Amino acid sequence: MSFVGFFALGLDASLMMNNAKLVATCKDADAGVRGMIPTAFSEVMDPITLALNNVPATCVNLPITTPCVADSSGLYPKLFSCKYTCEKGSVTTDLQSATATQLRVSGVDVGLEVTLVCPASEEVVEVMGPLPATCEVEALYNGKALPWVGLPDGNKFTFARSSPPPPNLPSPSPPPSPAPLPPSPPARSVFSVYSRSSSNFHPQGMCYDATADELVLVYQSENQMTRVSPSNGATLGKISHNQGHATSCASYAGGWIVASYGGNTGGQDMFKIDRNSKSVSNYGSYGQAYGGYPLTTMGDSQLVRGERSTSYSWSSITQIRLSPLTSPDSVSATYETGVSGGIGDLCYDGSNLYAVNYDTVLSGRRLAEGRRLGSGATIHKLNSNNYRSEKQMSETCPSNLTPVGIACKPGIMWILCWGGSSASVIRIAM
Repeated sequence: MSFVGFFALGLDASLMMNNAKLVATCKDADAGVRGMIPTAFSEVMDPITLALNNVPATCVNLPITTPCVADSSGLYPKLFSCKYTCEKGSVTTDLQSATATQLRVSGVDVGLEVTLVCPASEEVVEVMGPLPATCEVEALYNGKALPWVGLPDGNKFTFARSSPPPPNLPSPSPPPSPAPLPPSPPARSVFSVYSRSSSNFHPQGMCYDATADELVLVYQSENQMTRVSPSNGATLGKISHNQGHATSCASYAGGWIVASYGGNTGGQDMFKIDRNSKSVSNYGSYGQAYGGYPLTTMGDSQLVRGERSTSYSWSSITQIRLSPLTSPDSVSATYETGVSGGIGDLCYDGSNLYAVNYDTVLSGRRLAEGRRLGSGATIHKLNSNNYRSEKQMSETCPSNLTPVGIACKPGIMWILCWGGSSASVIRIAM
């Protein structure tokens, strides 16, 4: 007997023998659920995501009985739902669609992941029974449960809460009045901070570190800066800068900048400390200032510093210099502020520059023992266009303390008052 046989490739495979045809059809793998997250909740229940297995990412050319991802065109109905089964009963969610998401591994598309997000509701909590509770989650397609094909009990979650949910009342009570807002901090407060004695002229400085929300204090005769709380002055730590004659500091996202006069006009003017590594390096190449100068930053783009000092006094520093933070030697502009008596320190609150008057009682190489320190501080708000003093306000340091530094942020200014063995900070709401 002779016969002819062949396979026709395609969706079906067939074998012809004489006038007989044998057809073989490959059955699609069954859809199922193989993963679920999260599997534990405390206090609040969040939506649960199910990972679907063998579910096509499109419904095109598929029968209505095949679980698939319905697109947003509205041509294909949403037939998925979730069923929660707990001790006191079960809850089935409204019909929805599954979602297909492109997966990428190391920048390479590896396939589509199909998931179903099961919403959380108070109805689910109500059928849990006594807490802690364990519930099972199923994915339904057109009302029929898809089999769980993941790890044993992987489709179960636990829920715990410190107190049971409030009972259902026939008529809900009106919501309680909102809790009162916490009291605002006082417009002016004074707190003590760490101090360091030094007989050198104007030996102190301060800046606000917006990245860490801290005040940073610079004291001479100490090779490190001190980090303190901006609200109560508590010491938070130290930052080494290795300079014995630091006079002022500034902060930016990458770290801190310190002005020093260790070598007078023959030494490096500024140093920077990296925020992450805490390494210290020269900042710029200037070695001009005989006795240092005040400085601050305007965000993370501009460095602002006083003109170079020519003696152990800052009474002649009335000009400020602006330069890019990344290139401190490139002075882009110089402005006369009109701050008579000299600038003792600078700060920037996000909109305006401020300067505090230099106190001449600090002039000279040494502070004579027993010399009475001043206590009055004059703060100058500088015009945002020409940086001239346009408004002044006065503050008074505690007895026997002198204003030596300022720092600010939007709405707040701090004044550092120093007296050798003790120091305080005045906090002002602006």
